[in-house]
Amino acid sequence: MSFSSLMNNTGTCSRPTHVADGYGGYTETMSDIYTDFPCRIQPITGEKLFIYRRRGVETTHNLFCDSVYSILERDTITVSGNDYDVTSVRNIDELNHHNEIDLRRVKPEV
Repeated sequence: MSFSSLMNNTGTCSRPTHVADGYGGYTETMSDIYTDFPCRIQPITGEKLFIYRRRGVETTHNLFCDSVYSILERDTITVSGNDYDVTSVRNIDELNHHNEIDLRRVKPEV
C-alpha cells in the first residue's frame, strides 16, 4: 500500500499576506497557496492530547501530506469545510517523504 493511497481528503492551505493600503500601512489578507492537495486528517488520540496540553499547546488534529508542500506554522488549512490553524510541522526523519502537521480546529463564530 502506497502512502498516496492513504490520502482520503483534499485540503486548501492559506497563508497571511500583506497588501499595501495606500496610507503607508498594510492590510493582512489570506491567500491560498495550495488548493486540493491530497491529505489525511484525524483527531489526535487522548494520550497525545494529554501530552500536548501538558506542554501548553492546543492541538486537536493531525494532518498527513506529501513533503512537497511547504506548509508553515502561520498557515491555515481547510479540509471538508473545517478550518484549522497549523501549530507545528514535522518532516518525519528529515527524509522528505511526508509531513505530519499538528492542527487546532478553529470553531466557527455563532
